[in-house]
Amino acid sequence: MREDLETYAVKRSKEYEEFVKQALDIVVNSETPADIFDKAEFLPIEDDYLYVFVARGNVETNYSGQAGQKRKERYYSKNSNGQLVEHTKTVIDWYPVSGKHLYSGTSYVEGSTKDSKKTPTFDLKLLSNYEPYSKNLGFETGVPAKLPDENYEMLKNILKYKGELDTVNDIKKSYDQIKNFHYSSLVSVDTLEEYIVPITTMRINYDNKEYSISGFAIADADIKDELPNVSVYIDNETKEHMHFKFIRPLIINSVISLIEIISLYLLFRSSSYSIVSYNGSRILNQIGAQILRYIVSVTPLLQVAYYIIFKYIFDKRRKSIVKVINEKKKQSVTKILTKYNL
Repeated sequence: MREDLETYAVKRSKEYEEFVKQALDIVVNSETPADIFDKAEFLPIEDDYLYVFVARGNVETNYSGQAGQKRKERYYSKNSNGQLVEHTKTVIDWYPVSGKHLYSGTSYVEGSTKDSKKTPTFDLKLLSNYEPYSKNLGFETGVPAKLPDENYEMLKNILKYKGELDTVNDIKKSYDQIKNFHYSSLVSVDTLEEYIVPITTMRINYDNKEYSISGFAIADADIKDELPNVSVYIDNETKEHMHFKFIRPLIINSVISLIEIISLYLLFRSSSYSIVSYNGSRILNQIGAQILRYIVSVTPLLQVAYYIIFKYIFDKRRKSIVKVINEKKKQSVTKILTKYNL
């Protein structure tokens, strides 16, 4: 266990009411079941703390390998008439490269929660935009957790990865490609910090399964959710509507039109001999063939147009289904607000 930690408890800045309204707004506007507010059990709001470990340090990377630069090369060949024709091709000139690269940066690792309950994985880097790094002591948390050795190694490995990635990016400023690279990195950690960050969680039981919405109780930090999803149901409902109202008639009409075109063309060919002279019949048959070739040539364009129209109607229909579901949820959300005394 690492003891060389600076520990900071982050001050709560998001009110209880604000979180509940945000969470319920997510339930309403996500593709959740229409009956979620009628069938689900919304449990009391929970407060917890997430331990976030931060390492600031340096990475010294020794590297060696090959780096390449692209260039255009001209060459000539003879054509069928024996004349020289100029061509160009891209070639890569490879050079041995080696050196030392220095990187300074920060890595983040999520630790456990106070009550060891499951929480979603947050983008910890976002914390640097909020109050955690103001180092305010805002509440009592008991004895802070200490950094386990495996988490410390994880922090060092993240720094190592960032240092080696920065090395590659720096080399690529002068070269187009690299290959056969080898790295040897030394990581030194300057400071270790532990931030105890407040988390608010709403848990929901629906169809014998528990879901949750969690968020850092600081400023306007992102909220993460794991909710029942009816996207597949909405897609199927939309496809069913499209199948009967749009796809089937289109297919039937297309088949009928195709049969009509083929029938007219065959009729035209068989009757042309009795209507006009032999030469005239040949001309009319050529015109008919030309019309068929034209139809074949425009078919891809018709397919593209059909896809665009289908996609537009599908999206429009899908949005209307989602709107109906969300309106039903809005009518039921009031009783949940009452449950949370809002």
